[in-house]
Amino acid sequence: MKIQNPVVGFINGLMVTIRSTLRRPVTAEYPAIEKRLPLSNRYMGFPALTWDYDVEEPYCTGCMVCVRECPTQCM
Repeated sequence: MKIQNPVVGFINGLMVTIRSTLRRPVTAEYPAIEKRLPLSNRYMGFPALTWDYDVEEPYCTGCMVCVRECPTQCM
């Protein structure tokens, strides 16, 4: 196993940093993206529990769509 001089290691790390900063970015900023993905005709939006203001409680029919379609599976 060869032990390198600390200065050589520092210079190598500095060269890697300089090379990576001179590359062009690979990410796109969110608001700059004009192209939107096409939605299906059957898309109904994000499942959410709505509030019934007449009876002051959540409006739920017990269909369990929210549980089946929850994208994070937290329900």
